[in-house]
Amino acid sequence: MAIRKYTNPRELDLSAGLQEVLRKNGMQAHISLAKDGGRELIVLGHDSPVLTYKLNEKQVENLMGWGTTYENKKAYNTFASIVKDDFYMPQNFVSASNAFGRVAMGLHGYRIGHGEYGYDARPARRTPWFAPFSRQGRGWAGDFVGYAPRTEGFHLRRIGDHAYRPWGGGPMVTERPDNRVKPGEMLSGGYGFYFKGHQKETPVEVLDQISIEPKIKPLEAAPRPQGQGIPYSSVITSDVYFSNDKFQEVLKSHGIVIDEAMKTLTIQSNLSKVDLQYDLKPEELQQLMANKVSGKSGVSVDARLAIINEVIGKDFDTKLTKDMLETKELVSLDLKPEVRQEVEAPFIEQERRIAEQQRLAEAKAEQRRESERIERDPNAINGREIQAILGNKGWFQPVANGREMVVGEIRVDKTLNGTYVMEAEVNGRLLAHSISAQDYQKFLDLDDAHRLKMFDKVFNEVEIKSAHGESLYQDDLYLAHDGQSIVHQKEVDIQNATSNRVDGAALLEFNERKGFYRERAHGREVEVGNIQVDPTANGKYKMTAVINGQTISHEITQKQYDKFLAVDDYHRMQLFSKIFNEVDIKTRPGEGHNLGAALLAALVVGGEVMRDGLSVRHEPRPEIYETRTGPVYHKAGVVSPADVAAANFRSEEANLGVPGPDESIRRGM
Repeated sequence: MAIRKYTNPRELDLSAGLQEVLRKNGMQAHISLAKDGGRELIVLGHDSPVLTYKLNEKQVENLMGWGTTYENKKAYNTFASIVKDDFYMPQNFVSASNAFGRVAMGLHGYRIGHGEYGYDARPARRTPWFAPFSRQGRGWAGDFVGYAPRTEGFHLRRIGDHAYRPWGGGPMVTERPDNRVKPGEMLSGGYGFYFKGHQKETPVEVLDQISIEPKIKPLEAAPRPQGQGIPYSSVITSDVYFSNDKFQEVLKSHGIVIDEAMKTLTIQSNLSKVDLQYDLKPEELQQLMANKVSGKSGVSVDARLAIINEVIGKDFDTKLTKDMLETKELVSLDLKPEVRQEVEAPFIEQERRIAEQQRLAEAKAEQRRESERIERDPNAINGREIQAILGNKGWFQPVANGREMVVGEIRVDKTLNGTYVMEAEVNGRLLAHSISAQDYQKFLDLDDAHRLKMFDKVFNEVEIKSAHGESLYQDDLYLAHDGQSIVHQKEVDIQNATSNRVDGAALLEFNERKGFYRERAHGREVEVGNIQVDPTANGKYKMTAVINGQTISHEITQKQYDKFLAVDDYHRMQLFSKIFNEVDIKTRPGEGHNLGAALLAALVVGGEVMRDGLSVRHEPRPEIYETRTGPVYHKAGVVSPADVAAANFRSEEANLGVPGPDESIRRGM
C-alpha cells in the first residue's frame, strides 16, 4: 500500500481503508460540503437513519489519513469520537478491523467443550445449542458482518460492556460462566456499530435549537435602546393622577411588558441578551392591571413591584425597584449565573467559538512568523522540515531501534570571544557544539539538505534514519478537549520523545500476532498496562509495570534505564519482557508459522504429484508415432526446442520400460 503524502492529489472524503473497516461493521460514512461552507460527516448505520456531524479541519485531516498503523488508528479513533454518543461501537480498532475475519473469536460466542464447566457433550445428554436470537434481522442477527458462521448461533450484540444472553447453557455461549477469555480471543460481541435509537444534540450556534424550561422562552437578541425610558414621576406626579395605562406605559418603556390578552410578563433586561417571558396567574394579572393604587380595589406600586419580583425571583439576582423606573434606561436586572448559562447558551457558545478561533488564529500567526524568521535567517534552518527536504527521513536516537526525536531550529553563530558554535533545539532543549571557522563558513554555503547532514555529523545526540513511511513533524495546531488550551503538535511530539513510559496494551498496534504471556510453557495470557522507568532516591533505577491490575517493580541498571529511554515503544516492551520474569512476549496460538511443517507438507504434496505422474501405465495417454531413441543432447541454435521436448519424452519412456508405439501401434497405454 502506498503511503499517502500531503502532496498527492486525493479526494476530499474518508480514506478507502477507513471506509472498508466501517463497512465491515455495518457503517457507511462520507465527508460532504455543509451549507455554511464547512465540512460535515454523513453516516448511515445498518440500523440507523442518516445522521450528520459538523467537522473541523483537524477531524477532516485525520479521517482522510491511512497507510500506517499510527494513521489507521488515528483515523478510526477520530471517527469513533464523533459518533460515540449515538452508537454502541466495537471495543477498539483491532476488534473493528477483525470483524470480517474467520478467526474473529467471540463474534458468534465462545465454544464450551466436553468436560468444561460440567458440560456433557455426549449426544444423549447434550443440552440445546445456544441460539441467542430467534430470527434473522438487521442489528440483532448481525447479518451485515458478511459471512455465515461456522457454528450454530448468530452474531452477538454488545451494549456497553454487556453481551445479550437471552438463554444460557449449550456449547455456544456469549460468555463463559467464569468470564474467562482464552489467549487470542477478544471480548464477545465486540464488533459492529449499533444505533442507540436517537441522535444526541451537539453544540450548535442557532438560537432556536436550544432546549430550556417552557416558562422561559428565549427570543432573538433584540437591540436595547438607550435613553428611551419614561421616568415614573414625569407621568404620574401623584397617586391622584395614577392610571393603569400610564403605569403600563412607564413599565414598557423600561423593558417590563405585561400582555393582558396573553397573560404573560416579559422582561427585557439591559444586562441580558434574551427576553424572558413568564405566565401570570389570574389573580397576579388582576392586581398588576388595577386602575387604582389606593382604596378598596387599589394596589400600591410597591405591591405591584413585589408581585413582579416574586414571578421573576427564581431567575434574577436583582429586584425591580421604583428607582429603576425613574431613569431613562432599561431596567438592569442581572440573571443568576446558572440561569444565564441556560438561557444564553447560544450566545455563550458563540462567544467561546469566536474566542477559540481568535486564539487559534493568533497561535498560527505566531507559528508562521517563527517559521518565516528561520527561513529568512541565513544562519539557520528548521529541523522539522527534514521530510520536506530529504524525503522519507527523520530524527532518531543514535542507537539500534532508536526513538524518534524532535529537532527544531538549527543555527550557527559567531560568539563574542571569536569562536563559532552550532546550536539546535533537540526535544525542547537547547544544545550547542563548538565548530571551526571553516565549518561555520561551510554551513553558510551549503544547501538545506547538506546543512541537515552536516548537523547530523556534528551532533552525536541525534541521527538521520528512515521514517518507515510515516508522516512526522506535523506543525498542526488544534484545540484541546477542554476547548480552552491550544495544542501544538510539536509539543505532543516532544512529550512522546522524552516520555519514560509505554502502554503495554499498544503491543497489538505493533504486532497483532504477539501478546504477553506467563513465562512458562503454555502460559496464560496476561494484561499489561503502564510500563515506566524512574530513578530512585538512593541513586538506583527501577522499572514498574501494571500486570493484571497489580503494580510490580524491579530494580534495573543505569544501562537498562538509558536504553529504555533511547529505544522506540516496541523495543521498550521487549526490554520489559526480558527484565520481568513474570511475563514474556510470545506469538498468539494459531498465529505462528512452522517452517519445518510447511516444508514437509510441500514435499509430501510434491511426492504425490510425482507418483501420480509416473504411474502412467494405469492411465490412458495420447497416441505416439515415434521410435525409441537414446539420450538426447541439445546444442543451442542447432536443435529446435520442439525436438528436444519430444526426445526427452521418448527418453523417459525408455527408462521406465514402457512399451513404445512401434510395439503397440495405435493402441496407447
